[in-house]
Amino acid sequence: MQYIDMKGKRYGRLTVIERAHNDKRGTVYWKCLCDCGKETIKSGQLIRLGKTKSCGCLGVEFLKSIGERTKTHGMGKTKLNYVWQEMKERCSNPNHKQYKNYGGRGITFQESWKDFIEFYNDMHATYTEGLTLDRIDNNKGYSKDNCRWTTALRQSNNKRNNVYETVDGITATRSELCDLYKVPRCTFYWRISHGMTVEEALKKTTTKGT
Repeated sequence: MQYIDMKGKRYGRLTVIERAHNDKRGTVYWKCLCDCGKETIKSGQLIRLGKTKSCGCLGVEFLKSIGERTKTHGMGKTKLNYVWQEMKERCSNPNHKQYKNYGGRGITFQESWKDFIEFYNDMHATYTEGLTLDRIDNNKGYSKDNCRWTTALRQSNNKRNNVYETVDGITATRSELCDLYKVPRCTFYWRISHGMTVEEALKKTTTKGT
């Protein structure tokens, strides 16, 4: 099987020593030496894509640096600090479970928000308990101009894969239209599954079973 020879090349903190093995799917793994001195075996594909840059020490240092900065202002255990940390992790840490949907597709955060106090100064005035941080334009990064506090439902309506419909000149997600026309979601989707159009499913007079 042909493979890309990575021996001797450097990626982030990793210097490739030699080919290690292939997994059952044919993915080639390489033994690497990290700048911290530790040897590690990583997927060649993930290394080349930039999703693996160290033996894991980079992520540890990142989390440690966040912890050290939050100690200085006394808000390390607040909800706002948790939101800030998660935002940075999603955008900056390749090991975060949501990185592929954020940093992995180019979503960043404004430079000044590397400092929690700057984030706090920009966003705390409009925050109330129970709200989540939402980007107004889902294809742009986190910044004061593109962020707002919103409910979890509204944030879910801002997802990239939501389906929008137009009824009576109103364009909204199906969930929002159900709320507007006061139709239970289970009823709406039952009607759709039985051949009704979106408008029919929203406007049909309710009878037993439908």
